[in-house]
Amino acid sequence: MSWAAPGTGATGTALWLTYLSGSAEQAALMLTRLAGQGLLAVSFDPPGHGRRGDGYSPERLAGEVPASFRQRCGRCSDRPCSNASVCWTGR
Repeated sequence: MSWAAPGTGATGTALWLTYLSGSAEQAALMLTRLAGQGLLAVSFDPPGHGRRGDGYSPERLAGEVPASFRQRCGRCSDRPCSNASVCWTGR
């Protein structure tokens, strides 16, 4: 986990989730910017990311996540999706 605190009392809290294959450490600049706006800013590594990674390259992780999503969502490929609000096939 990474965090940044404002110089004086925080006016709120920001939870910053890193991008796909990113890490909490890579979010340091954004956390500093948020702290500069008076927020206590916190980021963490989702499973498979940063310190919680399993040694795979970021490129491999970035490829496996969409593939896993398609595999789980693939059940609806021949009919209208029952989860269309989050399904990227648009069905």
